[in-house]
Amino acid sequence: RHYGLATDNLLELELVNWEGVQLTVNNVTNPDLFWALRGGGAGSFGIVTEMTFKVHKAPRAVVIGDVGYDFKDFGQVYTAWQKWLASEPPSHVGMWGSFGATYIGFQFFSMVQDPVEGAVELAAILATWLPPPSSPPTIRSVDYPDWIVEAAQSYTSNPLTAPADLVNVTQLAPPRWVKIKSFFVDKFIAEPEIAELQALLLEMAQHVGLVVEQYGGAIAKVAERETAFIHRDRKSTRLNSSHITI
Repeated sequence: RHYGLATDNLLELELVNWEGVQLTVNNVTNPDLFWALRGGGAGSFGIVTEMTFKVHKAPRAVVIGDVGYDFKDFGQVYTAWQKWLASEPPSHVGMWGSFGATYIGFQFFSMVQDPVEGAVELAAILATWLPPPSSPPTIRSVDYPDWIVEAAQSYTSNPLTAPADLVNVTQLAPPRWVKIKSFFVDKFIAEPEIAELQALLLEMAQHVGLVVEQYGGAIAKVAERETAFIHRDRKSTRLNSSHITI
């Protein structure tokens, strides 16, 4: 949300097309492909062999706030989350939420230069949420490189202690069969729809989980037709449904 999507920061790429021809693709050379490759579907236009991205100054730290709720409060929590999105939160604050059959967990993260100010800001956000959480929220600050390592650790059983170790991330750990489907919702859903979503999760509790992510921020500042990715509205959210098959 702070820097936009990876595709919004793509400057150029090299691609081998269906005829085996290597192409340079950017805003000037093959601009139609450049438009399509930024959100038009995986593997549809050729094999990408190289990408050049715009880079940004890294934040000093990431302030992380974790808060949990009982599943019975699903409706109130989902409604509170949507109200927070409607308030147009600052782009440097992101969030993802995980909904299971017994527990709801939200994690906020703020990319900042001043971790003290970031912690105060995040505490103020968490204090506005209803209903009261099932346990007190926790807030901690992590240096940005350490946060990258921490985020990557869930993808591997190899211990990661520094960014250089990221080359060791090769597969999910532990290996498991999981089907994940993402749905984009470009509106705030109403109370009956929230209740229906809660009922579906409860019905399939043993096999299905739901993760929600919000868009907006810098993502919404890119014109809808500037790239092939169209979910730019500040109300856009991504629902990730994971189905454990084995």
